[in-house]
Amino acid sequence: PGPSASISDELQVLSALHEVEADLGDPIEVSLSGGKVLVTGRAGLLPDRQQKIQAALANMPLVEMQFDSLQPAAIPPQAALSSAGGSANPRPVIQSRVEKQLGGRAAFDRFSAQILDSDEDAMKRVYALHTLAQKFPADTESQLNAKDRELLTTLSREHAAVLSQKVSTLESLLLPTLSSLGGTAALVHAAPHAAWQSAVEDLFRSSTRVDKSVSIMLGMTPSDGSTASLPTDLLSALKDLQSNLDDCQRLIAK
Repeated sequence: PGPSASISDELQVLSALHEVEADLGDPIEVSLSGGKVLVTGRAGLLPDRQQKIQAALANMPLVEMQFDSLQPAAIPPQAALSSAGGSANPRPVIQSRVEKQLGGRAAFDRFSAQILDSDEDAMKRVYALHTLAQKFPADTESQLNAKDRELLTTLSREHAAVLSQKVSTLESLLLPTLSSLGGTAALVHAAPHAAWQSAVEDLFRSSTRVDKSVSIMLGMTPSDGSTASLPTDLLSALKDLQSNLDDCQRLIAK
């Protein structure tokens, strides 16, 4: 038997995927299996992306690539509804309030496009950071050699830096409108974290809150109840996200 892949090899694969931005939403999974770093491509991975991934990993002997048949990813029912121009149901109250505050439907559509772009870009970075935190928790990171720890730090720092830009953009877009609707940010962040990985876990939860609230505000996801407190809830989630991100960046830099 030849050499078996290690967590160091897995980190090298993740770094190579990062170089072609395949860690930002492409439907692929990376795992250690059978002495190899297994890279699995799921349905929805476009042919040109598959070729780029294969080229990026071509010179790595301990990598095994498996790609499902390239079928288009299924469109979630809600996404299909949104792309079709919405349903015949009355528009949510919060959406109407935001539209009125912005000055009409055209302004709301521009606002929505900007918010959705920034939110999508932010969530891609959140998921990339979350993947690194789960694959390399603090005890695993401590077992890496100095070169690998530096690489992990570089990857984490780059994702966190871009995420910081996207969160700032979201806040600058949302704060004036949500404040005018009576929203106020309440900081609910707890004690500082011991490691950047634990900060990422809280960051993941707060970013999911932001993502869900944005979707409700823009009428893409139905609300579970009253949306009267949504301006405050969304600003508070953004504040919490920024706090966790600040903590994460501080710990990565240590």
